[in-house]
Amino acid sequence: MLERVEWWWERQLADAGVDEVIRSRHGVVARSQLLAAGWSIPRIRQPLRGRRWQVVHPGVYATHTGPIRYDERLVAALLYAGPAAAWSHHTAAEQLGLRKPDPNRPVHIVIPDQRRVRSQPGLVVHRDAHWAHRLARAAPPRRTPAHAVLDIVGSSRSLDDAAAVIAEACQSGRVGSCDLLDALSTTGGSMSRAARARPPSRSCRFCAAGSPPSRRARAALRVR
Repeated sequence: MLERVEWWWERQLADAGVDEVIRSRHGVVARSQLLAAGWSIPRIRQPLRGRRWQVVHPGVYATHTGPIRYDERLVAALLYAGPAAAWSHHTAAEQLGLRKPDPNRPVHIVIPDQRRVRSQPGLVVHRDAHWAHRLARAAPPRRTPAHAVLDIVGSSRSLDDAAAVIAEACQSGRVGSCDLLDALSTTGGSMSRAARARPPSRSCRFCAAGSPPSRRARAALRVR
């Protein structure tokens, strides 16, 4: 049985109120937040029935009727998945400054292995038995830089794609070869075979030395 995990927004809600929580999260709000703020179910239904709000995911609403922006989708994904959830893969890498944001990508989140959360359009759900040990100290919750990179490398379709991810991440200055090697050593059986077959150390050293990243990283990844 999973222990209760505190929502990352609970303290802000208690200190500043639900209006500030909504404002700071791009106008996205969850039913759980509104209930915690003392709203009744009939009160929550009013703006939905009046078409002043719209549903983003089950139990998650945008407090407007216009197009759903990428930053709203990012917050909505975490609110939908519950307190034990974090951004992962490309999504975490973008929010950590390791990759350029791409609104055309789906939002990736990771949850504990024991949980089950249904994927939604534009939302990919991953599971990890050790998810809590691979989180950055940040809110909203997200993977550490190194684990975000390894997430992407593990799902890359080719060595070229994996090399490009490692090169871009290392050049950001927010993650280095030691970080990646330490993270790789702790992934164990939960890491995909593809990711374990792609050692990041040499490509990151090339990046740190200022060498052309794509060609050098591809060569390093082919070394076993």
